[in-house]
Amino acid sequence: MRGLEDKIIVLTGGCGDLGGAIAQRLSAEGAKVILSDILEPTAGQKRAVETGACEYHLCDQTDRTGLDKLLASVQQRHGRLDVVIANAAMARIFPFPELPAEYWDAALKLNLTGYFHVAQSAVRLLLQQPRDAHGVRGKVLMTSSWVGQNPLPNGLVYVVTKAGVDAMVRALAQELGLEGVRVN
Repeated sequence: MRGLEDKIIVLTGGCGDLGGAIAQRLSAEGAKVILSDILEPTAGQKRAVETGACEYHLCDQTDRTGLDKLLASVQQRHGRLDVVIANAAMARIFPFPELPAEYWDAALKLNLTGYFHVAQSAVRLLLQQPRDAHGVRGKVLMTSSWVGQNPLPNGLVYVVTKAGVDAMVRALAQELGLEGVRVN
């Protein structure tokens, strides 16, 4: 990772194990990382300090209004958004006959629809930004998993949502690349 000095990066699900590791590495590379998660502010701020992030905001990526407000306020305070990372997800294992419909709905809402909200909210702001010297306005990254291509037994809902994330990334990368928004 080069060229991250002073980049403004918003990371959803930033307080979990994977999010914390991502935040720590990005911060070590010089990025200004803003964590977003569903922890209460005191616990979230403590996690931000532990990972080297510069801010924490309580925000659920399934809450479109809250997400829009968060990203707009970060862009306004810092003058831009460089990268927005959709990372929050849930994963539990159930044999298919025992998979609760409520868990299916909740996982789709967080793992797939939540990523849609993050991407669309970010893209609407990124398209307003000027392009950099490389023609890029900003980047949207989405955490996926190998299980989207190689299913994990008893993990249907996680497999389906991660396969959906993979498809969303390919479609958005194709649609937005010429507009200066990179999606990976």
